[in-house]
Amino acid sequence: MTSTRFRVALAVIGFLIGLALPAFPQYATLTGTLQASNGLPAANFTMAFTPTQWGFVAGTGVQISTTTYCATSVDGSVVGITNPLTGTTNTAAYSGGTLPAANYFVEYAWYTSTGTVTLVSPETTAQLSAQGNLQVALPAGGLPAGVTGYKVYIGTTSGSETLQATQAGNGVYTQSIPLVTGAAVPASNNTICQEVANDAIWPVGTGYTVSLTDPNGNTQPGYPMIWQLLGPNTTINLSNGLPYYHGIVTYPVPILASPLNHTIQSISGSLSLGSYYLTAGGYKVNGSGGTAGYCLGSDGSYYDTSILCGNNYQTVQAAGVSQPQETYLSFSVPFSVTDDPTDHRTVIGLAIPKVQLSLPATTISGNTCSATATATLAGVGATSTFSTAFATSPVAATGWGANGGLVVELWPDASPNTLDWAICNQTSGSITPTAIVLTVGVN
Repeated sequence: MTSTRFRVALAVIGFLIGLALPAFPQYATLTGTLQASNGLPAANFTMAFTPTQWGFVAGTGVQISTTTYCATSVDGSVVGITNPLTGTTNTAAYSGGTLPAANYFVEYAWYTSTGTVTLVSPETTAQLSAQGNLQVALPAGGLPAGVTGYKVYIGTTSGSETLQATQAGNGVYTQSIPLVTGAAVPASNNTICQEVANDAIWPVGTGYTVSLTDPNGNTQPGYPMIWQLLGPNTTINLSNGLPYYHGIVTYPVPILASPLNHTIQSISGSLSLGSYYLTAGGYKVNGSGGTAGYCLGSDGSYYDTSILCGNNYQTVQAAGVSQPQETYLSFSVPFSVTDDPTDHRTVIGLAIPKVQLSLPATTISGNTCSATATATLAGVGATSTFSTAFATSPVAATGWGANGGLVVELWPDASPNTLDWAICNQTSGSITPTAIVLTVGVN
């Protein structure tokens, strides 16, 4: 008595939930081909799926408690709706209608709400001896489960049938006008076999008792058998093997709040939290905790440290004055920047651009300077200063050594990267100097 009341209560709860929530069953799609016991394709067989116990789809009010059906087509391929195997009953009528007198050939096919169709039924005939109409009635039994209606194909010769009407429901169709050239009969049954995956059903551990019967109602050897269909929104190809189930409960692997010994758990796939947030070490991700501009960082052991994030760049100072933080730090001449991938570092060096000036052995009058000459020197700007050194010893060189008297004047040209220079005689007498090379660098 208690068990009965419990089942009734569950049914009522499921009904109420079904009123409040939309039904979104999680289906597994079955494909492939099946063979009959004689080894030939299981043509136009019926597959019945009966749940091993009552259940419901988690999060919905969809109850899994009744037998559902799929089928096979003429080649044994698994389909959702069986092909019609019985022809129509056709009646000629002469009161009303403009359908010309002729012999007519009739076929029909089932169609579903998604637009898929079966193959056509066996062909039937009717003779209209005078102008009138032709009434087409389906066989007794109504529409199969999952069928929205039927499509009527009519022709005046055998095999010439084309689509004349799409009829919702199972009512009688009347062809009262001359035939039109409609679509050809379907080349294949493209209806889809879908059953609710067992791992979408609660309680867990359910299966399906599956029977397979031929068009005459004979059950195939080995059936019924128990299958378990795992994987909502996946495809199971029965050609690769039948999904036998032996009563072993296979749970969806959960993520536990308190796993034994704090064992590592993993999620192999994308994780969506919806409008919820994740809390880690006291810090909320996608939540309201923490301080604006700070991220969850590591202290070397765990990611449990609040650190500044976002535009968190090193502060650069010039003569002790902090500069604005920027994404990049750019080094100009005279600095050099070299990547060292071996040590995973970038090496900054001081690369002083240099140029060598050839000072000629040209006589310079007293208290005068030579004509201004120019040299290209990278990095020279309006405020540049220079360092100099002779390339060889000037000690014994006339004009430059012990007796001296000559100096080299250096200054930036108005054009960038250009050095101006001249040799000046600071004595009252003329000097013919020794030719020598002077190296000049930009400070």
